[in-house]
Amino acid sequence: MSCATTAKLPDSLVREGVIELDSPLPLARSGALFGARVAYHLSGPPGAPAVLVMGGISAHRQAGGDGGWWPELVGAGRALDPNGYRILGFDWIGGCGRSTRASGPQFPLIDTLDQAAAAVHLLDALGIERVASVIGASYGGQVAQQLLRHYPERLERGLVICAAHRP
Repeated sequence: MSCATTAKLPDSLVREGVIELDSPLPLARSGALFGARVAYHLSGPPGAPAVLVMGGISAHRQAGGDGGWWPELVGAGRALDPNGYRILGFDWIGGCGRSTRASGPQFPLIDTLDQAAAAVHLLDALGIERVASVIGASYGGQVAQQLLRHYPERLERGLVICAAHRP
């Protein structure tokens, strides 16, 4: 049982939306994805350090707050407090959120490098040049490793939790 406060952030500090990715989006394994979208959830004060938080394959764009997948760590008074950080999450491409969903057997294979590229497109669309931290658990940890390897200039530090070095 946790004793931390669960005070709700003012609506002015929460932003959600969907961005369109470059089309066609070249994919790491082969082929391309046309008309791809990425849904995101950003909470915290403008100008605060940004933290990109990514969970397992079943996680979604909202890490903290009501309905968040990581409420023990993300929320007011917790390790990742949206009163002092901008917490950014996104739905996986090909997943079950509001990002482009897998649609039948012709849907291309999406690699963790493709998810990392989508994260960078999202950072660009939101005007975030560099994140203070990227934190990834499980599948999100694999995506974090791709970000750390291929886009180190966009990150100050990274934390990878329970993730293999390859799928």
